[in-house]
Amino acid sequence: MGAHHPEQPARLSAIEDQFIASGIVQHLLRHDAPLATDEQLERVHPRDYVRAIRDIARIARGGSRRAGH
Repeated sequence: MGAHHPEQPARLSAIEDQFIASGIVQHLLRHDAPLATDEQLERVHPRDYVRAIRDIARIARGGSRRAGH
């Protein structure tokens, strides 16, 4: 995530720190988020961007780019 992405790790850590400092954290349940589908990602990112990130992730795992790309 880039420095200007709204869900950057530093922002999320700051929110969690405030939950801890306020004592509210003991009343909260933590849940893992499900992986987003391409359709969900394309609601907030251009399709070409989503595909490029998928390609980069596939290559990083030792795979190859999609056929025709």
